[in-house]
Amino acid sequence: MPTPSKSITRSYCARCWTASIARAPTSTTSTTSPRRSTFLLALYEEQLTQIDSVTGFGRRSAQDLLAEIGIDMSRFRTAAHLVSWSGFCPLMKQSAGKLIGRNARTKGNRYIGAVLGESSTAAGHTKTRLGARYRCLAKRRGKPKAQVATGNTHLKIIHSLLSNPGMRYEDLGPDYYETRMHHPRQVRNHVKSLERLGYTVTLDATHPTEEEVA
Repeated sequence: MPTPSKSITRSYCARCWTASIARAPTSTTSTTSPRRSTFLLALYEEQLTQIDSVTGFGRRSAQDLLAEIGIDMSRFRTAAHLVSWSGFCPLMKQSAGKLIGRNARTKGNRYIGAVLGESSTAAGHTKTRLGARYRCLAKRRGKPKAQVATGNTHLKIIHSLLSNPGMRYEDLGPDYYETRMHHPRQVRNHVKSLERLGYTVTLDATHPTEEEVA
């Protein structure tokens, strides 16, 4: 996704902490001094630390995202509402009884889009659950759709963190999707691959799952 220009970033950083988060008293000058910026950042140290714990995010990206979405998640009834408000969810259109999907909404907050695009790409270079998700989707659907999907997941994680003070993000590991999800599907795919090569497969689970035991 496109990265905002330097002029946009400077303009945005100058206004973010005086207008977006908690309506702090504004100064008489039109710009925010470094000392005042440091003071405002200190007020939201807990929330910044929470976002910084998410894979793909750093201190600066956490500041930029928090300035846009705020710290009060009660404004968004669910994480899906935050994703929709940010314009980072797939758009479905219906025509003649057929659903026509698009990569993402055309309208949305460009600053949130830039932050999530960078954080999604950064997460894709890590050996984590989010990294595995990004790489899997990028391989099958392309990088733009992988960025949207991973950014969607980022927003849902951050909504949960900000709704629970003191909570930190704990990654589930790069093998999460391979070992904990879609297990029956993976078994079927492997069996079919061996059968196509001429083998007869008999399955004997060494560590049966709850479904297999039932």
